Amino acid sequence: MQKRAAALLIALGLAATANAPAAPRHRIIHQQKSLYRNILVVDQAGAQHDLRCMVFGRLHGYQSCIRPGSSAMVLHYTQAMLLALTMRDGPHRRALVIGLGGGSLPGALRALYPDLHIDSVELDPAMGEVARTFFGYRTDARSLLHIEDARVFVRQAAWAGKTYDLVLIDAFDRQYIPEHLLTREFLQQVASILKMDGAIAANTFTNGTLAPYETATYRSVFGDVLEADVPGGNRIILGRRDGAVPSARAMRTRALALDAGFRRLGIDRGEVMSWIRGRAVAPENEADHVLTDQFSPANLLLQQ
Repeated sequence: MQKRAAALLIALGLAATANAPAAPRHRIIHQQKSLYRNILVVDQAGAQHDLRCMVFGRLHGYQSCIRPGSSAMVLHYTQAMLLALTMRDGPHRRALVIGLGGGSLPGALRALYPDLHIDSVELDPAMGEVARTFFGYRTDARSLLHIEDARVFVRQAAWAGKTYDLVLIDAFDRQYIPEHLLTREFLQQVASILKMDGAIAANTFTNGTLAPYETATYRSVFGDVLEADVPGGNRIILGRRDGAVPSARAMRTRALALDAGFRRLGIDRGEVMSWIRGRAVAPENEADHVLTDQFSPANLLLQQ
């Protein structure tokens, strides 16, 4: 078992250096093979802060990280997802989070808005177990975890007449995309459960062949959308159901109102706002780039 763990650490680039003390700087504290992936929980000793991170498989980057004992949001892309809060005026009463990870996003939303109702949807039941055990994720009457396919959940929510002020989509990684969650038809279902001024934020990819297809598909449903380029390579797409992209001034004003809460979460308001690039540019022949249930080769495009 020790040899296997050491091999995994080396494969992940997390092995201790030769000059490290007896206790390694990185240590796998949990490994669990679920129906969908191999989940690793790694404790990492840092010069300034210790981290606990979730890793999928052997080749992926960090999926979620926390500072034990702190409420700070560690990964930049999770901070950028909260830019959805600057896309509309409050109050925010209901939020949908697609993709749980370690539970950073529902946890941050609860910290900012204690009365917010949060539905989190995750396909893999093991993710909920790991998030609760190792990352401090908690559920209660106002923060619920639903173990099911996000597309099924959204369709049933639409049938039930549920509506949300915010939808945050964080279901992708750099090795695999659930293609049925990146089509015009799925986004149309998401739009149907958003309030008219409801906001969406989606964690996508900055570069590569897939990016213009993502842009075209989101634009086909939400009209004008904004892009935020995040340190580390993520791209966040921001939009509203009504297609009304707010002005930079309006977004800065809303961010300012959130400043105290952002600081408690370790978020530098000015830095996060600086990641917003502006309106996403439509690709040439935009209609040919829209991904649909009949045409969604997202994973093939991801590898190009």
